[in-house]
Amino acid sequence: MIKNPVVFIASDAVMNDNLDEIEQELVKRDIKVIRGPETRVEGKYVYEPKDYERLFSEADVLMFTTKSICDEKIIKACKKAKGIIVPTIGMETIDLEVATAHNIITGNGAIPENVLSVAEFTIGLIIMLSAQITKSIDGMKDGKYEKPLKKVSFSHMLCGRKVGFVGFGKIAQAVAERLQCFGVELLAYSPSLTQEKAPSYVKACSLEEVLSESDFVGIYVVINKNTFNMINKET
Repeated sequence: MIKNPVVFIASDAVMNDNLDEIEQELVKRDIKVIRGPETRVEGKYVYEPKDYERLFSEADVLMFTTKSICDEKIIKACKKAKGIIVPTIGMETIDLEVATAHNIITGNGAIPENVLSVAEFTIGLIIMLSAQITKSIDGMKDGKYEKPLKKVSFSHMLCGRKVGFVGFGKIAQAVAERLQCFGVELLAYSPSLTQEKAPSYVKACSLEEVLSESDFVGIYVVINKNTFNMINKET
């Protein structure tokens, strides 16, 4: 049990309402909370070395988001840190190797709400692209969407298409499970995925097959030194 615990919580322009609630709950438990500087929606926030002592030196646990960088210099400035947390799934802004070397436990928010919300959003994007929904909306707003049945349709059925997955973790699996009823063919690539391990409705493929055969491709890999820039001009 830590006596008089201190928690650092980064600011995040997108998630501040949630982070504020977490802060309030911690304060109710007599836990001191240090909040990070305000961030912008775009880009990653890089902390100034002059702020390290004030923000990080007291903290027993630190919570960052994908909008702020927690690198080797910051971790070394965390004199008391026992844990670093990211409330979302992605942890690419945390130097995990350095944290582990300093015996700091790391954790992320791989909870069902995060997994399923991204899965639902992914399917929404696929349907939007297939049906060209934004084109229809823009046309109606501009008053130019007239007699659509007499024009060549720019909307396509999802049924009969191929949807590919690069990476086949929890989110990709949730997307695939929900796409079954659309009558699509599902192709997936992951270094550890074999046909024996794949669900019966998913075909395990090479990366080249997924990229060359799919009408829609979803990228579901963590960002690390092995995956960075894997989707490039060539692929």
